[in-house]
Amino acid sequence: FMGDSIMVLFTTNQEDDSDLVATLRCAIEMQIAMNDINEHSKKLGLPNLFMGIGINTGEVVAGTLGSAIHSEYTVIGDEVNLASRLEAQSLRGQILLSDNTYLLAKDFIEVGSINTVHVKGKSDAVKMFELLAITEPDYLAVPQREIRTSPRVEANIPIQFNLLEGKTVLDTEFTGTVIDMSYGGLFILTEKPLEPNTEIKMEISVSILGKASSVVYARVLGCREVGEGYESNVEFTSLDDKASGIIKSYVDSLV
Repeated sequence: FMGDSIMVLFTTNQEDDSDLVATLRCAIEMQIAMNDINEHSKKLGLPNLFMGIGINTGEVVAGTLGSAIHSEYTVIGDEVNLASRLEAQSLRGQILLSDNTYLLAKDFIEVGSINTVHVKGKSDAVKMFELLAITEPDYLAVPQREIRTSPRVEANIPIQFNLLEGKTVLDTEFTGTVIDMSYGGLFILTEKPLEPNTEIKMEISVSILGKASSVVYARVLGCREVGEGYESNVEFTSLDDKASGIIKSYVDSLV
């Protein structure tokens, strides 16, 4: 366990692909299990939880590090770092595979969108494949999470936001305008473009959130140039109950 994430190591069997199959099926079964968790949370009045998973295959340095007082079995190396970068790029409910993993599993998996992203620690762009299903030993599919499952309403709301670098909120503050909103995200208009997969921390004007001090975190899914600036499609990644309820009420009031 590493803070708010989990790292799982599957060893590679050189004779067959059974360990790779087990890895991929484990990831899919974890996403399926999230449905039951969220159903239980709903009964308790708790917000939904979503998990992103990144899977990479390669050579690592593995062993027990520490002393007689405290020691841990751990793995380190470039392939471990890439797995972490994949997880960081995954959206709610996604499983992203590296090129290495895809090439080994391509004969018994189904994949969706292929994305090419520049990640920290890599000079060249990295390919990321979204896992949709595995066919061995039987068919098992990843539950599809709808990013937009709510009504959308037009808006004209000023916002302030900061970019994130890893877990660090950068000092420079940006401004924009919300032009479209749903329960799960919004479209914002800015003077400068926002790179896809950029993480942002935003504050929405008091006209929506009243005097609540709720902090909203989101990820940029896409950005395109329009006549008066740049329009970005943004998905909420962290939204507390208070902010979620107020945004839902705002959207419902305009439907």
